[in-house]
Amino acid sequence: MSSKGAKALTLAFIEVVDLFLLGTVLYIIALGLYELFIDDDLRLPEWLAVHDLDDLKNKLTGVVIVVMGVLFLGRS
Repeated sequence: MSSKGAKALTLAFIEVVDLFLLGTVLYIIALGLYELFIDDDLRLPEWLAVHDLDDLKNKLTGVVIVVMGVLFLGRS
């Protein structure tokens, strides 16, 4: 495999991981807002349960940091 092909494959993989992480962020936001404002009796794992806005903010901060790291990796 040529060097250009390996770089293109690596870049494509990083872009796919970035899209997956972005989808994860949107899913966490949707579940958190639904649990906060509509129905707080969802059967979710404890790590995904949101009891107040600080819980949602902390969960999103962790995922956003990973997304930023992947974006940086993709740009470099």
